[in-house]
Amino acid sequence: MHRWLIGGEKVIEEIESLPDTITDEQLRALSNGDWTAEQLACTPQGQVRLMPGERSVFEFNASTASALKKARAAVWNALPPAAKRERVRQTIGARPPDRSRIPQVETVGTVARDNCTILKLVLAGETGIRLPALAFVPTRPTGSATLYLHGASMTEDASPGGPIDALVRQGHLVLAAELRGIGETETGRGRSEFGRGRFGPDNLEIFTAYLMGVNFVGLRVEDIQAWTRVLRESRLAGASPADMHLVAIGEAAIPALHAVALAGDEFCTVTLRRMVRSWEDVVRAPENYNQTVNVVHGVLRHYDLPELAELAGQSRLRIAESVDASGNRSE
Repeated sequence: MHRWLIGGEKVIEEIESLPDTITDEQLRALSNGDWTAEQLACTPQGQVRLMPGERSVFEFNASTASALKKARAAVWNALPPAAKRERVRQTIGARPPDRSRIPQVETVGTVARDNCTILKLVLAGETGIRLPALAFVPTRPTGSATLYLHGASMTEDASPGGPIDALVRQGHLVLAAELRGIGETETGRGRSEFGRGRFGPDNLEIFTAYLMGVNFVGLRVEDIQAWTRVLRESRLAGASPADMHLVAIGEAAIPALHAVALAGDEFCTVTLRRMVRSWEDVVRAPENYNQTVNVVHGVLRHYDLPELAELAGQSRLRIAESVDASGNRSE
């Protein structure tokens, strides 16, 4: 910086630390007499933020979000449902489901329980990613099936007496499936807490995807579409389900909401837990945690999560235990 900004060569020596307050004499000694405290004071109070009329980046972002909300409302509301779905698909970059391609699922093990058989499944994706799932096949099926997507792991609610077991006892076939970057394919497990940071455990992969022009929301929607077809067509309980339901929790909730909005009437009921109320809330928050995985470039030009929930169908949609941008309960 001394060479290119001041125009002269100088040996710069690092020091351990500076005191909280520094006198002009100390400053002259450190800078070989080149600068005074007054000369280094770029603003009257030491911070640009304290100058009259200045705004923080968060305030700029919040103002932009408000302007986008007003600008997109008329355009979005004028679109028919089919056009809205196509706009959503294009925005997240998700490919339409390939009806001609049958998902390749392998059974790699079985476990017996008193009320069901648990099948250990692996889904082979088009990109070479292998995603695991547990299929809970009830002893006495009723024809109902539930796709269960937990944002931590497919085993999170799978213990006897837990939420999945309760559905199985009602006769539901439950497919507890994982999306890329969740559970067994989460890449940040070996990283330090500093490495995982506020950007989330898969932050390196998230930013790599962004540089490639894709996002985890769109990629995970494709995963959900594949698992949905497995549940509908693979006859895990001996026959295709008469009705299908969806439960998505935490990190899986926003991709699930997109998948439901795109799928039309595929699911009878949809339960989303521990999801942020809107992306605008994230933009307005001065801090957030693990929201990078839900970033979709330019999405607020077109829609926010409340508009997506309306497209998905409010009558069958239940959103519970909403969280703020830091993951804390907001209800």
